[in-house]
Amino acid sequence: MRIELTSAVSDKPPNLTASYLTPSRTELADWIRAYAPSLADLYLGALLLMHDASIPGRVVLICHAVREICNRLPSRVSGEESGGRLDYTGRLEVIAKAWMGSALPLDGGVPIAPGATSSLASEQATGVQIPAHLFASMVDLVRDHLNGRSKPEQTAMRLFKAAAPEGGAISAPALAQWLKTREWFVGHAHDSGRLDADVDPNELETHFGVFEQTLMALGRGFYKSLDDVDAILDTANR
Repeated sequence: MRIELTSAVSDKPPNLTASYLTPSRTELADWIRAYAPSLADLYLGALLLMHDASIPGRVVLICHAVREICNRLPSRVSGEESGGRLDYTGRLEVIAKAWMGSALPLDGGVPIAPGATSSLASEQATGVQIPAHLFASMVDLVRDHLNGRSKPEQTAMRLFKAAAPEGGAISAPALAQWLKTREWFVGHAHDSGRLDADVDPNELETHFGVFEQTLMALGRGFYKSLDDVDAILDTANR
């Protein structure tokens, strides 16, 4: 069952009662919290950072929070949870132990079959023989990695479909704008040597506005009015 935005006031930290926490933003935080409390906290934290330019490193922190919401909220809203994160460290540890237990080299050299000389092996080797159990572990990890990946388009589609009424069509322009906005935040979510001053504050504000307006429209029943779509696209193209 899809949860609509309501006018209920959510429990929030005292320091988030500032004037910028408008009724619409409170409703949005409530809507996100109904699906994922931790993501609601990230949204409120991003809001605080958006309105306090004195905090160092705020741009990366804002972008990281928005990226997490864009990546994780769709599965929570749609109910189509992924299989979760792969335990790469644990899985690779198993493979590493099997590798060492099979006395395979770690220097990039080609394993030499029993009875073969090193020169013959280097001349004739067109592949590398490894134990079957080690090969199976490697195959399992690669398969699970590929199956666990979700393209941004597929992730966004889950969110938009969940927000649409039964039989409703998805707004292609709004979906494309959401993906463009997500891509901008992803591109600024990690340290790249840029300082906060290197990022145009108007650009940050515009993208954050599109992010908020899209989620607000989704929570209210995105496809009940095309006016919401027009307003989002107008904000993005200012």
